Amino acid sequence: MDNERGSPIVEPEAVITGDSVLSPGSSAALVATDSIANFPTSTIEWDTDGDGVFCDGTGPSISYTPDEEGYHLVGVKITNSIGMIDYGYLVVEARIGNRAPVINSFSPETVFVNMPYTGTVNFGVYAVDPEGDPINYLWSLDGSVVSNTNGYTYSPGISGVGFHNLKVIVGDNNPNSNDAGVQWRIRVYNPLEISAEANIPRGFELTAYPNPFNANLNLRLQMPFAGKVEIGLYNMLGERIYYTTIPNLQQGTQTFVVDASNIPTGVYFVRADLGPFGDTRRVVLIK
Repeated sequence: MDNERGSPIVEPEAVITGDSVLSPGSSAALVATDSIANFPTSTIEWDTDGDGVFCDGTGPSISYTPDEEGYHLVGVKITNSIGMIDYGYLVVEARIGNRAPVINSFSPETVFVNMPYTGTVNFGVYAVDPEGDPINYLWSLDGSVVSNTNGYTYSPGISGVGFHNLKVIVGDNNPNSNDAGVQWRIRVYNPLEISAEANIPRGFELTAYPNPFNANLNLRLQMPFAGKVEIGLYNMLGERIYYTTIPNLQQGTQTFVVDASNIPTGVYFVRADLGPFGDTRRVVLIK
């Protein structure tokens, strides 16, 4: 039998198999084989420290333990019974821990949702795992599990009027990695009750500037009537990291300053509520 060059196949062909992704300090069995084996294998020699010298072990398998994070080159030298030699290599990546899944997108994109009790909202997340591990989803509404897929459809009904928290946790079943997640704050209202209050103005509006901002975020509030205003700043998980109330803000255009000097860089949602009315803006804090 000839090779593709027309010459007799007498060379061995060295191949290394085994785990190519490990944690520093953990071990894996690497196996060397001669994939052609026209002639019996005479010797198998290993280079596990990447110095090009095949003196770190002999035999068809070896236990390999990377000592630090990064990429490592493991080599093997196979010599057959007539003295022909071939070299095989495997790149082993040593990682610290296991990375959490990454949420690339979610919907609705705002973490504050206003909806009538007669409506329906489809929630969803799209996530990938850096190591390619299978992803699992756990949705909970007000602490009760409601779904284990990548989406959830919410139709509250009349009994759902009020405020609710919807949260999804995205994991990869690996105890060495963290989970990812998104949380929505949902306000369910009765449209008949709101329309019946025809004398309530509909002109409440929030403006946030500058955006991006550095330490102080200015809020401009269009107040259709005087009243108590609640102001909150939320992160991408829907966690409130800043909250204050203004007991009696007067009618008209009013301003307020949020001191974010102790808040880290990131993307946030600022929300203002005036009685049954609320408004939300997406802001970016850069330090």
